[in-house]
Amino acid sequence: MLRTYKVMLILGLTMFGLWGCSKANPTDSGTSTAKIQRLEDDLRSMTAERDSYRQKLSNTEDQLRTEIYRTQALDKERGELIVKLREKTEEAKELTVHFDGFRKNIKDLLGQAETTLAPKSKTTNALPTSFLKPELKN
Repeated sequence: MLRTYKVMLILGLTMFGLWGCSKANPTDSGTSTAKIQRLEDDLRSMTAERDSYRQKLSNTEDQLRTEIYRTQALDKERGELIVKLREKTEEAKELTVHFDGFRKNIKDLLGQAETTLAPKSKTTNALPTSFLKPELKN
């Protein structure tokens, strides 16, 4: 029996302690409501902030996507321009070779024309001896 009394006493004291702790403190209930209200306000402001950051992230992702498409288009255009530049460089090399050959042919033709138009007899200009210095007359 003694043991039953001890168990009943411990159980009673535990129940009494729980009842006392669960009883609301009148000063604490006002601050709890204020704390809850403040936490709800913080939650609303954080939710609004989160939504604004999500919107900014979405806008930034759209801008990034646009820049990626633009960069890809520019890379494609650059590749096409490189191919065109190589083609034009080859054309310029070919034209330079043709031009050099044309110039050489013209020089050859001018040389042939000069030899055909040159007088057949070679004349030497004789200077009268009166124009020579006395030392050179002998």
